[in-house]
Amino acid sequence: MITSPQIKTFVPKMTPERGHFTEIALLAIIIILFSWFVLKPRVIVLTTLRNEQKAIEEQQASVADQKNQLLELVSKLESSSIDVAVLDEALPLNSRLTTMAVLTDSLAKSNGMSVASIAVDGSESSKAIVAGDKTALSDPYKAQRKLNTATVLITTSGTLEQFVGFLNAIENSTRVMDVQTIDISGQEQGQLLFKVKVRGYSFST
Repeated sequence: MITSPQIKTFVPKMTPERGHFTEIALLAIIIILFSWFVLKPRVIVLTTLRNEQKAIEEQQASVADQKNQLLELVSKLESSSIDVAVLDEALPLNSRLTTMAVLTDSLAKSNGMSVASIAVDGSESSKAIVAGDKTALSDPYKAQRKLNTATVLITTSGTLEQFVGFLNAIENSTRVMDVQTIDISGQEQGQLLFKVKVRGYSFST
């Protein structure tokens, strides 16, 4: 009987050193894949959270600093009530034209002069009347204010000494005002006729 020759399969033997190298390589690949797909996203998230936390802490510090500055300003304002009252009188928070007219008339008459006429010119809007304006009354120091002017043209008669006293009263008034023009006419019943243009200021809406 004829027998077929046996075919031997050659299986290379793996030495211990080569086996360790393969294990190390596989472990390195696993570590790399784990780091890329698992650790890296978490590191990115953690970095983002830390940056956001740092930004919030900086914002909190800025807000705290602004709060301290505001409290300091409030303290100064409360301790300077007299100065604030003087400032409010010098630059009123409303631009009512009648206030300027009444003040100018009072200054002229307090120096013995007779007032013949008063004309007032200025940009008076409905917002200047704050008696029924709840918004303006609830926030009288809001930032949307600007420097407004009103002009009063007053015609008076009196002596030269009385007129000088009237001008001094305007210059020394607690209300910020300045004289724009002066017109002196001839005498009438022993008195001079004066036309004076006065400009006043207000810090209003």
